Amino acid sequence: MSSYNAIFIAFGNFFRQGCFFIAQIVIANSIGIGSFGLYSTLFSIMLVWEAFGSFGTRMSLWKHIAKKKFLPQDNIIFYVAVRAIIALACIFVSLIVLLVIDVDEIKYLFYFLIIILINQSTFDWIFLSRSETKKVVIYNISAGIIYVAILSLYFAIDDSIIFLPLIFSVSFLIPGIYLIKNDIARLKDLKISSLFRFQKTIIRFSINFFGYDLIQRIYLALPLVLTYFLTTPSLAGEFRLVSLIIMLAVTLSTSLAFGFFNKIVINNHNERGNS
Repeated sequence: MSSYNAIFIAFGNFFRQGCFFIAQIVIANSIGIGSFGLYSTLFSIMLVWEAFGSFGTRMSLWKHIAKKKFLPQDNIIFYVAVRAIIALACIFVSLIVLLVIDVDEIKYLFYFLIIILINQSTFDWIFLSRSETKKVVIYNISAGIIYVAILSLYFAIDDSIIFLPLIFSVSFLIPGIYLIKNDIARLKDLKISSLFRFQKTIIRFSINFFGYDLIQRIYLALPLVLTYFLTTPSLAGEFRLVSLIIMLAVTLSTSLAFGFFNKIVINNHNERGNS
C-alpha cells in the first residue's frame, strides 16, 4: 500500500468517524442526555459481547484473504457466510441468557442483539485485505452519510432508542452489499458441506485473535459501563460525548501517522534498491 493510498483511506475513515460523531450529537439532542447514557451503555455492552459473535475472524481474515490461504478471492462469499453463522450462533445463546436475567435494561438488550451482526455488515475488512483502496473510501463515506440521513428521518417520527442499533447496522449493510454484489452473485457455487469444513479451518486459526479482540473491546467499553452503573445515566451520556471527541482526534492522528510512516518505509526501501 502506498503512502498516498494510506492517507486516502485515512480520509475516508475520518469522514465516517466525523459522521458518527454528528450522529451521536443528533441522538443525544433527540432523546436527552440521560437516555443517551443508557443507549451508549447498552451499545458498549453489546460491543463486548459481539466479540463472541465474531470470534476473532475479523482480524484473522485480513491475513487469510490477503494471502489467499484457503480459497481464491472469487469465493470471498465463503468468508462472509462463515462469519454470519458464528454470529447467529452467538445471538441464539444470547437470547437464552437474556431470558433468565431480570434487570430493567434487559428489555432493551433483546433489540440491541442486532449489534452482533454489525461485524458481518461492515465489509471494510474485505476491501482492505484485497487492497481495494477506492472501495474502502467509498464504503466509509457512504456509510457515514447514510447513517446521519436515516437518523435524521427517524427522529422526525420517533424518539425510541430500540431501533437505533438497526439503523446503525443498516448504514453499513447498504454500501457493503452494493460493493460486494458481484461476490454475492457467486452464492450459487457455495456448497454446504464445503462451507462447514471451511468454517472449522477458519475458527481454528481465528481463535488466536479472539483474546486480543475481546480485551480491546473491554478496554473501550468498561469505562462507560462503570460510569453508568456507578454514577448517573446523564453523566454517562456526557462521558460518552467527550470520549467521542477524543476518538475523533485519535482516528485522524493515527491514520495520518500510518500514512507518513508508510511513506518513510517505502523511501528507505527504494534508496536501498529493494522492491
